Amino acid sequence: MADTTIHNPEPEEILELQKIRAAFPDAVINVSEFREDIRIMIRRERIVDVCRLLRDDSELQFNFFSECLGVDYMDYRADYRFEVVYNLYSMPYKKHGKIWGT
Repeated sequence: MADTTIHNPEPEEILELQKIRAAFPDAVINVSEFREDIRIMIRRERIVDVCRLLRDDSELQFNFFSECLGVDYMDYRADYRFEVVYNLYSMPYKKHGKIWGT
């Protein structure tokens, strides 16, 4: 029987989060995980810097901007109503054990 245990990483295990906090200590508001997707909430003033870091860092390579969408929580959240969601993915192309372009 296959092991069906789901590992929920601790924040110190998430490389992206470590790098964001090291470069921009004031950027992260909240971190959560849902269905093995990590959600890192960033201060709006830092979103461009953080996206650039995720894209340009050689270990991370978040090189696919999937979508940007707006969410209106109406009365669901007390601290804020609107949210902008960026779905980013790291998709390095591997061929013969090498990352494309290296």
